[in-house]
Amino acid sequence: MLMDTQSFILSFVLLIAFIAMLVLLEWRRNRREKAKESPVVTVDQLVAKYGDPDDIIVVNPTQGNNSDSVIIVYNDRKSLIINGEEIPMNQITDVSFNNYANAYLPSSYMIQIYTKLPDKDLLKVYSNNPSPVFAKEIVQQIRELLSQNLA
Repeated sequence: MLMDTQSFILSFVLLIAFIAMLVLLEWRRNRREKAKESPVVTVDQLVAKYGDPDDIIVVNPTQGNNSDSVIIVYNDRKSLIINGEEIPMNQITDVSFNNYANAYLPSSYMIQIYTKLPDKDLLKVYSNNPSPVFAKEIVQQIRELLSQNLA
């Protein structure tokens, strides 16, 4: 009887380990595919493409030269460059922030930008900053910018 229980537990542990290995391999494959799809675009490349910006809002100071860490402002065009894509200001409906960390990790906030665009209804810019005050200030800055340019 004791051997049967031990064999069952060992089989169960091996099954769980096998499933965990499959999940890990799938996660790594998806991560590699995503890295191939979206090459890193720098702020310098975007400035060369769109011209000199009126302002650059740095959301993630540790990766300030990557396009997915900043929001580039063009007041004359009334648009923002978010995650490397131009978004007209009149298409933005709301801006907020959210703590995306789970219960076992330190807080880490992202800026959420909601738009009217069907394929980009929610844009996320990760700040990787544990301070909700920092995220709130960025949201306030974006909201003020939108109110000034859309008034």
